[in-house]
Amino acid sequence: MKNLDILYSARVQSESLEILFNSLPVYVDSLEANPNTKLPDIGMLIDRSYSLEAGTSLARLRALMALRALTFDISTPWSRLVARDLQVVEDITLLRASYAANQ
Repeated sequence: MKNLDILYSARVQSESLEILFNSLPVYVDSLEANPNTKLPDIGMLIDRSYSLEAGTSLARLRALMALRALTFDISTPWSRLVARDLQVVEDITLLRASYAANQ
């Protein structure tokens, strides 16, 4: 149930879809480079690497998960998710187009 609460609250993101989808390669690279790292720690690594405000990357990760650009087993508790648990949607172009059409 907590995973659903986290994803639901992330659906209302303050950043544009364009920024989120354009940032996806950075997140995918970090996830692949740190497969056993918990998501909050991935967020901190990216925030530090790109001089972002603390929490920015974790919020973007959550938003990308809520948008289904990054998927995971919903039965795995948020607190136990690590980078290798996330998969990138196969056709990001199609996903992007579907969200653009609904704007």
